[in-house]
Amino acid sequence: MTMSKVSLKHTLTKYLSDLNGDPFMISVSVGMDSMALLDMALSFRPHVVHFNHQVRADSDADVELVKQFCEKHQLSYDVFYLNIPKSNFQHEAHIMRQKKLIQVAENRKIKHVFTAHHADDQTETILMRMIRGSDLLGYSGLNEKEVLFGITFHKPLLSVSKTSIAEYIREHHVTYREDSSNATNAYFRNRIR
Repeated sequence: MTMSKVSLKHTLTKYLSDLNGDPFMISVSVGMDSMALLDMALSFRPHVVHFNHQVRADSDADVELVKQFCEKHQLSYDVFYLNIPKSNFQHEAHIMRQKKLIQVAENRKIKHVFTAHHADDQTETILMRMIRGSDLLGYSGLNEKEVLFGITFHKPLLSVSKTSIAEYIREHHVTYREDSSNATNAYFRNRIR
């Protein structure tokens, strides 16, 4: 069963209203999930952060999409170019993004960071941890809220399926870009997917 576009946006609006006007930022990859989250949060005026991992030849087009979207909607934004070692790429990229998000949040006096992890990501994470032999705590998967260095990281779409997000994107005509590296088997998460 998929969540309707009304209830999906309503759920996020309620979630954001609970911040009581506190500023927040969204880490945007320009994929379907993060662009849907950004579109739903527009009226709350988030600060946007985008990371260019400089791995794909077309990654500059991702940067352009973020710039155009933010400038059209008059949102503040930062774009960061990362140089990530090829060994253990996904883990190192995650750590680098997290550190940079905390740094930006501290500099801008923002206490809330949103990412667009969804139910399919949750399933993949649990499967990956099971295969790697995680303990029972690891099997619980991703947390909807996690506090790091005084910054709360939120995953408000964690109970929302990719199908519901795709429906929202279609119905609201939200522009996004598909990461071509998701189609390769180079990364463990992709093989699980």
